[in-house]
Amino acid sequence: MKAYEAREASIQAQFDIAMKEIEEAVYLGVNRACVCEGTLLYRETAEMLANEGYDVKLTMEKKGEKTYVQNIVSWQFAAKGREGRIEEP
Repeated sequence: MKAYEAREASIQAQFDIAMKEIEEAVYLGVNRACVCEGTLLYRETAEMLANEGYDVKLTMEKKGEKTYVQNIVSWQFAAKGREGRIEEP
C-alpha cells in the first residue's frame, strides 16, 4: 500500500468512526459528541463532517509533557441546507 492510499484509507476510517460515535450520541439524546478521541482529525475528515452539516471544533492543548486532543462535533445549529463550520487550533 502506498502512503497516499494509507492516508485516504485513514481519512475514510476516521469519518466512519466519527459517524458511528455521532449516531450513538444521537441515540442518547445529546447535541454534540467528542469523536475519535486521542487523535486529531485529518482536515479532510473535518471537511467531510462539515459537508454533512456538522460543526467541528478541533483542539490541542499541551499540559506539561502531554498533549490533549479533542474533536468536538455538534449538530445543535444544524438546519436543512446549512453547511457546518470548522474551528482548528
